[in-house]
Amino acid sequence: MVRADHRAAAQTLRTALLHAPSETLVMYSKCFECERMMEGPVCWQRAPVDGNQITLRPFEDCRISRNTLQLTCLFILFIISILFIISILFILFILFILFIIFIISILFIISILFILLILFILFILFIISILFILFIISILFILLILFILFIISILFILFIISILFILLILFSLFILFSLFTLFIISILFILFILFILFIVHIKEQLPYHTALEEDQR
Repeated sequence: MVRADHRAAAQTLRTALLHAPSETLVMYSKCFECERMMEGPVCWQRAPVDGNQITLRPFEDCRISRNTLQLTCLFILFIISILFIISILFILFILFILFIIFIISILFIISILFILLILFILFILFIISILFILFIISILFILLILFILFIISILFILFIISILFILLILFSLFILFSLFTLFIISILFILFILFILFIVHIKEQLPYHTALEEDQR
């Protein structure tokens, strides 16, 4: 590729083109023959020469090649943009996965805390149930002690009553025995009096002996 502008001498350009390959492209801003200004850089192609004669003609495929280059650049930019978008989407996907993992971890932590809370509540209920059972057992034990004391008191009262009843029976027996003794004594006393009266009566029935006894006196 040989680049020249309108300030370069045509001879210098031709001399350079003598040693260039036959398919050399020349970027030039003016036409060599009419010196007319072209619109933008124009590609020229060296035509096959006869001897040292050089002719320049416009290269028809240059604009197509330039368009192809532009399309290639656009395609590359499109590929790069697609890759950039894909990378952004991949990063967003990774961030979304990390967000999902974060949410799952938070939910897992919340579930663990909830399970621990449930276990703590169950432990509190277990302690309360144990205390309630101990309270019930203590109440039952107190009731049992009261019942035993009640039974003992009843037995003691019955024992006292039985003792009193026995004493009453003994006292009644003693009274009966005393009455019986008095009755026996009274009967004996009555018999004794009757015996004395009987003796006196017998003496009264023996006057002789009585008069004799009086004479002896």
